Amino acid sequence: MAQGNTTFQISKKWFNWVVDIEEGNANQTLPPEKRLRVGVVGGGDIGMHNAESVRAAPAAVVAAVCDRNYAILRDFEKQFESPATPEYEDLLKRSDINAILLSVPHALHAPLAIQAAQAGKHVLLEKPLGVNLQDATEIVAACRQAKVRLSVNLSFRYQPAVQLARRLIHDGALGDIFGIQINHLMFKGGGYWAGGFTGRASGAWRASKEKAGGGILILQVCHAIDYLRYCTGLEVKRVFSEYGTFASPGDIEDAIAVTLQYDNGAIGSITASSHWRAQPLVDLRIWGTHGALRLEGTQKLSFWSSRRWHNLPAGKEHHLDKFPQVDYTAQWIQNFAEATAADEPHEITDKDGWINNAVIEAAYQSRDTGQAVEVPPFPWEQAS
Repeated sequence: MAQGNTTFQISKKWFNWVVDIEEGNANQTLPPEKRLRVGVVGGGDIGMHNAESVRAAPAAVVAAVCDRNYAILRDFEKQFESPATPEYEDLLKRSDINAILLSVPHALHAPLAIQAAQAGKHVLLEKPLGVNLQDATEIVAACRQAKVRLSVNLSFRYQPAVQLARRLIHDGALGDIFGIQINHLMFKGGGYWAGGFTGRASGAWRASKEKAGGGILILQVCHAIDYLRYCTGLEVKRVFSEYGTFASPGDIEDAIAVTLQYDNGAIGSITASSHWRAQPLVDLRIWGTHGALRLEGTQKLSFWSSRRWHNLPAGKEHHLDKFPQVDYTAQWIQNFAEATAADEPHEITDKDGWINNAVIEAAYQSRDTGQAVEVPPFPWEQAS
């Protein structure tokens, strides 16, 4: 679902509003010589998911796979019938690869991404861009110097409910935005900290702030920070936070509260925990001068507006929960591949990834200093 090319059809079926999506431009299956040929690095649970999404994108292909764990590598090779190597340097030497997709521990993002850029490969990175803002800055600088493309997997913005929220806001259904709230509550037990959600690749790096960058905020809430920015067009100006570690191993936060001020004066808040012993709750609310909108996860949307929107009457609360399922990671890769083949700008840019890191780092700095922290501007603002 490329930005600006999606049509929403709202119809009433069995007393429920149903959202059908029609894409203005269908995904292109490019000729073999124009497809994005991706070397996938990291075969853990996220790496396997991302590789499946490359395979699902008509404009891309898994050209080779890489992992230092031989058992994972053999399975990786079998699953994708692609050349496999345990040596990253060997992957970078392949002339039949023009992009690297990194699904590795966060602390490896900077060294591996910089190597890929210096080898002339486009860089696709699992979120976050960097383990911290310094690493993020070094990655952006390396890719810009090498004149290769860089994008971060902030693909939740391609969820149909998020796309519809963006359309509602941009059409003025909520008026001028002045309030934003994120609630993200979930439980991560001992198994997660030892090997992620599936345990496919073991490693305790997620419990280390040095290796992961932080806890619930950078590991999960980064998505909501991005797609709220995408929906509203607002930039976070200043951040204040408190956080702590109460029931999780390591030194990452498992509870955090953040207050945000946006560039238009709007006020936002984040409440998040990875030790919520109940049903997971992901709830986002946006309100303004003419209405309010709520996203429950990314599959349910409700809104009230004083303005009529398409065939939905004003002054009533509308509940929309019949959204189509999409492979949003495949859409990210597809859009990147199509833009690369056409030598056109791609959607999720280095700036998007860098700003995401900047907001998160400001939150961590605020708690450590006890002061509100200004979010710095993107260093390449004039060139972006």
